Amino acid sequence: MVEQITNFFILCSGADRKILEQCPTEKPKYAGIGATIFFTAVLATISGGYAMHFVFENAYISIPFGILWGIIIFNLDRYIVLSIKKAAKKEEFKNELWTAFPRFVIAIFLAISISKPLELRLFNSRIEKELGSIKRASVAECENEFNKKIDEQNGRLKSLEDGKGNEKQKVYSSNEIYNDLKNEIPKNEKAIEDLNTEYKTNKKEIPQYYYADENDLVPKKKVVSKDADGKPLYEIEYVPLIKLKPEGKRLVERNKEIEQELETQKKILGDQKAKKDTIEKSFVKEIAAIDAKYEELKKPPLSEIDRLNKEKPAFIYDCQTRAEKSNDLLQRLEALGNLSKWFNPVWWASMIITILIMLLECAPIIVKLLSKRGPYDDKLEEIEYKHYIDSKKSISDMNDEINNLIKEIQELNKLKGETRVKSEKAKLDAELKANTELLNDIAKKQAELAQIAIDKWYQEEKDKLKNNPNYHYAKENTSTTNPKPVSVEEKLWRLTGHQDQIYYYFKNGTPSPSELIYIEKGESKIGKWEFLNNKTMLKIDLDNAIRTYDIVSLTDGGMKLRYTGTNDHLEFIH
Repeated sequence: MVEQITNFFILCSGADRKILEQCPTEKPKYAGIGATIFFTAVLATISGGYAMHFVFENAYISIPFGILWGIIIFNLDRYIVLSIKKAAKKEEFKNELWTAFPRFVIAIFLAISISKPLELRLFNSRIEKELGSIKRASVAECENEFNKKIDEQNGRLKSLEDGKGNEKQKVYSSNEIYNDLKNEIPKNEKAIEDLNTEYKTNKKEIPQYYYADENDLVPKKKVVSKDADGKPLYEIEYVPLIKLKPEGKRLVERNKEIEQELETQKKILGDQKAKKDTIEKSFVKEIAAIDAKYEELKKPPLSEIDRLNKEKPAFIYDCQTRAEKSNDLLQRLEALGNLSKWFNPVWWASMIITILIMLLECAPIIVKLLSKRGPYDDKLEEIEYKHYIDSKKSISDMNDEINNLIKEIQELNKLKGETRVKSEKAKLDAELKANTELLNDIAKKQAELAQIAIDKWYQEEKDKLKNNPNYHYAKENTSTTNPKPVSVEEKLWRLTGHQDQIYYYFKNGTPSPSELIYIEKGESKIGKWEFLNNKTMLKIDLDNAIRTYDIVSLTDGGMKLRYTGTNDHLEFIH
């Protein structure tokens, strides 16, 4: 049973069991690494399933997802451990540490993702309380938003009331007496208020100015007992007379004056208000129209306020329902964040849990880095090196085969090329022979046409000579002194001084650009040519390249041209 569990943990570590059979001392190390990876995956399964429970609230979904999450974490941890290999030299530990750094980063992120759902479960009771506060705050926020709508309508009503008051004041302000009364009434009210204040202050201060005069005694009855009929029996007692100091008397007199002033001021104020009311009643129609106008304007906001007040209970209930249902993962994480303020007990507990999971997640990597290089590492490196050599040898053999195949293909292509050259040469010779025969035939036909034209010209000149001897004599002399010039057109010219046979055929011969046939290696190209500078120069346009040549010499049997760009000479034979 123990051996089976050990083999299972070795499988979890990613080590090769066949190699470990040859290295029995390495088994405990890799079994421990595999156990750490396995139990980390178990924690990840619990954590992922618990987190998904708040997302879907369905065990048939959260449990499979938790298992899947555990498998993912298991595979990642196993890969991270497998990717770290011990170097043969101790000096390379820094390189190993640098290589392992990205794996530490991945392990830390995995640890955080595993620890948070576990923290949600451990602090569930505190989170529930915090969620209650968040829900109440959410409902209060909804209520405040709704109240803002009502306050907005109340603001509209207040604006309407202010507008109504302003319009009424504009109506009243057309009466000067009313304006005076409107200014005087507040002053009188303020004066009455000041008098009342002074009266009350004096009344409070007067008692402190009373005193008992021991030199002025007055008799006072005092009940001492009762007779048989129950009637009181008195005796005379002399007590000091209570008197008022001069300052107190002054205050008493001042209060009497204030009472008179108040009576006068109240009467004046009453008369002023009566006059104001009388004037306001004289504008009753205008005021009624203003009131009616603003009452009509107040109906929409009043109706909206009434509608909002009716909808408010349902809206608040809907907010409460949504707040109760919003018990998802994100809100729980928010509640946990609110609870874990800096350095409070919840923060410390959360930090300790996260660090523990981080240590658990990084433990296999740390063990792999700190442990010495063992026989398993040597054996694994030996196998990998053999595989590397075999792979290189296989690649080398494959390269040799490819090189041999390329040589065979090159030889075959060379043979095909020679055959093709011979074929092309034969084809070119046949085509050149056909072109030569064609051109010779064209030259013969042109010579015959020229002879016919000369005979006709001769006959015409002879007929003219019979009618006008002087004229014909001059023409005859001219024709004899100016022989027909040699031309380059309608002739096949071969370029000398080249191994390849190159031919030029200048067609037409008109002053405008004419067609040029260029033949090289049996392949023909079409270009253009024309005379320049009174037929002392040739301009040739071939393959989009334009060149100008001076005609150095031109005879029936040959032609010599000089290229104006480089002064190179070209010689042709006909």
